[in-house]
Amino acid sequence: MASMVDPRLVLSAASLLLVLLLPLPAADVECCKKGADYPVKVSGVDISPDSIAWGKPDTFTISANTGKGSC
Repeated sequence: MASMVDPRLVLSAASLLLVLLLPLPAADVECCKKGADYPVKVSGVDISPDSIAWGKPDTFTISANTGKGSC
Protein backbone atom coordinates (compact mmCIF):
# COMPACT_ATOMS: atom_id res chain seq x y z
CA MET A 1 0.00 0.00 0.00
CA ALA A 2 1.52 3.31 -1.10
CA SER A 3 1.41 6.20 1.34
CA MET A 4 0.65 9.72 0.16
CA VAL A 5 2.66 12.73 1.33
CA ASP A 6 0.54 15.47 2.83
CA PRO A 7 0.57 18.47 0.42
CA ARG A 8 0.62 20.83 3.42
CA LEU A 9 3.89 19.24 4.56
CA VAL A 10 5.43 19.75 1.11
CA LEU A 11 4.22 23.36 1.03
CA SER A 12 5.60 24.00 4.52
CA ALA A 13 8.99 22.51 3.62
CA ALA A 14 9.16 24.53 0.38
CA SER A 15 8.22 27.73 2.23
CA LEU A 16 10.87 27.12 4.88
CA LEU A 17 13.51 26.49 2.22
CA LEU A 18 12.51 29.69 0.39
CA VAL A 19 12.68 31.75 3.60
CA LEU A 20 16.14 30.37 4.40
CA LEU A 21 17.61 30.93 0.92
CA LEU A 22 16.22 34.39 0.10
CA PRO A 23 18.48 36.39 2.46
CA LEU A 24 21.69 35.03 0.90
CA PRO A 25 23.75 38.04 -0.19
CA ALA A 26 24.72 38.58 -3.81
CA ALA A 27 28.31 39.35 -4.77
CA ASP A 28 29.17 43.05 -4.57
CA VAL A 29 30.56 44.24 -7.92
CA GLU A 30 32.08 47.66 -8.57
CA CYS A 31 33.57 49.28 -11.67
CA CYS A 32 37.26 50.17 -11.56
CA LYS A 33 38.13 53.83 -11.19
CA LYS A 34 40.09 55.19 -14.13
CA GLY A 35 43.54 56.35 -13.15
CA ALA A 36 43.45 54.60 -9.76
CA ASP A 37 46.54 52.73 -8.56
CA TYR A 38 45.67 49.01 -8.34
CA PRO A 39 48.13 46.25 -7.29
CA VAL A 40 47.62 44.36 -10.59
CA LYS A 41 48.09 46.04 -13.98
CA VAL A 42 46.26 44.41 -16.90
CA SER A 43 48.25 44.71 -20.11
CA GLY A 44 45.96 42.82 -22.47
CA VAL A 45 42.80 40.77 -22.92
CA ASP A 46 42.37 38.19 -25.70
CA ILE A 47 38.91 36.70 -26.36
CA SER A 48 38.72 33.57 -28.50
CA PRO A 49 36.86 32.98 -30.72
CA ASP A 50 36.67 36.59 -31.87
CA SER A 51 32.88 36.36 -32.12
CA ILE A 52 31.53 34.48 -29.10
CA ALA A 53 28.11 32.78 -29.19
CA TRP A 54 25.68 31.37 -26.62
CA GLY A 55 26.33 27.71 -25.83
CA LYS A 56 29.71 27.60 -27.55
CA PRO A 57 33.04 27.30 -25.71
CA ASP A 58 35.17 30.42 -25.43
CA THR A 59 38.45 31.44 -23.83
CA PHE A 60 39.43 34.68 -22.11
CA THR A 61 43.19 35.19 -21.74
CA ILE A 62 44.17 38.09 -19.48
CA SER A 63 47.78 39.29 -19.34
CA ALA A 64 48.69 41.15 -16.16
CA ASN A 65 51.50 41.76 -13.70
CA THR A 66 51.99 42.96 -10.16
CA GLY A 67 55.37 44.58 -10.68
CA LYS A 68 56.84 42.32 -7.98
CA GLY A 69 58.66 39.91 -10.32
CA SER A 70 58.18 36.17 -10.61
CA CYS A 71 58.00 33.71 -7.72
